[in-house]
Amino acid sequence: MTKKVDPLMGALSLFDVLIDRTLGNEYWRDGCLTESWDNIVVDTIMTCFDTGLPETGIQRNNEPWVVVEQYDTQEDAEKGHAKWIKIMKEDPNTKLIDIGVWDT
Repeated sequence: MTKKVDPLMGALSLFDVLIDRTLGNEYWRDGCLTESWDNIVVDTIMTCFDTGLPETGIQRNNEPWVVVEQYDTQEDAEKGHAKWIKIMKEDPNTKLIDIGVWDT
């Protein structure tokens, strides 16, 4: 089950991230897994700034990110990251469905 975040709280946490990023602190990127090829990026963050959980996001052709999966543990995140790389390499046009962390 996806851990949801109130949209207002999500926006506030995003604002905090933008401030931290400006100051050179990208704590949420610690331990992240990223692979990119052919204008596709599969990025798994171990401590997402809004939920505190690991999540995998995918971006194609500089379009908006799609958060495709959330995990309970880092081990699950590592397995999920590998799974999404395989999926995207086998079918780069696979339909991506956002898990809707900020959806109410």
